[in-house]
Amino acid sequence: MGKIYYYLKKDLNTFEGKDKISGEVYNYLKKYYSNLEIFDEFSISYGDDDIIHINSSGILDSIKYGKMNKNLKIYSLYSNLKANPITLLRDSIDFFKLKDKNLKISLFYLFKRRSFPIFLSLIPWFLIKKILGQNEVLILPNKYLYKNLNIKTAKIIPIGIDAVKFHKKNIEKNSKITVAYAGHPAVDKGIIEVLKIFSRLDSTKFRKVLFLTNLNINLDYLKKIDPSVEIFGPQKDIVDTYNSIDILILPYRHEISSIASPLVLIEAMACEVPVITSDLPHVKEIGGEILQYVKPFDISDFVKKVSDLANNPEKRLEMGKKSRNIVLEYYDEKETLMKYMKIYDTVIKRDQNE
Repeated sequence: MGKIYYYLKKDLNTFEGKDKISGEVYNYLKKYYSNLEIFDEFSISYGDDDIIHINSSGILDSIKYGKMNKNLKIYSLYSNLKANPITLLRDSIDFFKLKDKNLKISLFYLFKRRSFPIFLSLIPWFLIKKILGQNEVLILPNKYLYKNLNIKTAKIIPIGIDAVKFHKKNIEKNSKITVAYAGHPAVDKGIIEVLKIFSRLDSTKFRKVLFLTNLNINLDYLKKIDPSVEIFGPQKDIVDTYNSIDILILPYRHEISSIASPLVLIEAMACEVPVITSDLPHVKEIGGEILQYVKPFDISDFVKKVSDLANNPEKRLEMGKKSRNIVLEYYDEKETLMKYMKIYDTVIKRDQNE
């Protein structure tokens, strides 16, 4: 048997969910497979008996490696791929409202992040199925994708987090109810909707906070919507940050607002933080009947649910405990890593027998 080439960005100091998870998987598998090597560019040469493991948020990598028919390919998909094109177009319009005026944006970035998702969402599922079905092993993160792609040989491995690291801590909280958003300051994640929700909450009762992965946005635009908002950049101790929150709101706009299983959502649930989020199929697959859901863009319903939950500390406590139980049962990274190891063992044995 040859080498196992594992596609991974070498710079793992990233807040991107796909890169964080694929990095954890690599670090675990490297302990058991000495022939596992990282590559982060497509110009590398492969032997016919090498195995290639691609971590991707789309279908372009599958097209690229589809030409390498002699190689056994493992393809881990981290995105739900498609959303309503009209909503994606709205994202593009709002993107320019939120963009830092001093930040130069390349045409390539605009195509990759704004235009290509619209194009991909117009492609029928059966064509996407044909493209992804050429991979010998296709790993999907949720039942939502499995149902839409309908590739019977695909395997579901849920995205997991470190449930030991992310846990409830007893820390002193603000005298007000802290309602917060945590994550990227992106329009598709609902950052504008967050500020609109904040603007309708009583500042004498609520502390309204943004914990953002970066501050490269038009902060003046956000503060204009609600001047009382507190805005913070990357946190040194994200576990303490989660535990400082009484209610987390995640008003995702659509199915590709995040990776297929949003890390912020799962991490917060592990810390027993009650979450109000969008009524989307892949999100409800995670939260079940425990979380509270609102239709995307429904500001009034978000405000109502935040207010109701703020007045019910017993409900918040119950939601938090049940949320952690979900993570322990379905989204513990130990299970994720063990399932990847089983995949590798199966693939290697099959490759050796051919």
